[in-house]
Amino acid sequence: MDASPSDVIQGDLDDCWFLAPAAFLTQKPDLFSFVVPSNQDIESGILHFRFWQEDEGLWVDVVIDDRLPAQQDEITGNWNLIYARSGQDQQYWCPLLEKAFAKLNESYDNLNGANVSEGLQCLTSYKCQEVEIYEDNLNEILNVITEGGKNGSFMGFNVKHTSPEFRRRHIYTIGEVYHDDSDGTCWLKIHGASDSFTGSSGLDTRTPPSELSAENELWLPVDEFCGIGEILFVSHS
Repeated sequence: MDASPSDVIQGDLDDCWFLAPAAFLTQKPDLFSFVVPSNQDIESGILHFRFWQEDEGLWVDVVIDDRLPAQQDEITGNWNLIYARSGQDQQYWCPLLEKAFAKLNESYDNLNGANVSEGLQCLTSYKCQEVEIYEDNLNEILNVITEGGKNGSFMGFNVKHTSPEFRRRHIYTIGEVYHDDSDGTCWLKIHGASDSFTGSSGLDTRTPPSELSAENELWLPVDEFCGIGEILFVSHS
């Protein structure tokens, strides 16, 4: 399955704490194929997914059907998914994974609001380090992020204040880390499991190096990141 972070778009649930790790899962092909098995009997409409249960110390298999909650647009007449959806056509693994997780937790409503560490652990079994972000602990944050980038760790964060670019408390992920040798600046590529920013940022007066500039991508230097971030989450397998 050709899965990517763009398959993960948040719907009408406050479950970015689960969807951000789901987007990260696409960067770990072996783990992804274990959690979202590729040998599904699609024609039967019966699908299964795996989640780590820390209390029991094991992976559990959750079986669901392939029906997803949707509502009809009164103007266009089109049917749209209510909860998670994909940014690509014919990609349904994310809303189906979310449905399986809702079943494990007894309802969709029970997915509203939780800690990203819990979502990450359920999808990967990884532990998660939490580091409070201050503008004056830039060196510590830079060291943690640099090490996390080298290890291929999940790295996510929430923000202190709502702005045109970010929503307060929403979970965003750090997709890539780039060190600009010309001036020593560390740049972070930011992803969000929603349509919460367009990629244009008024937060930073500096322009990313030309090799980083791309449409609908948001690159932040680490010192700007420390000015907006609240908690940094970094996985440890």
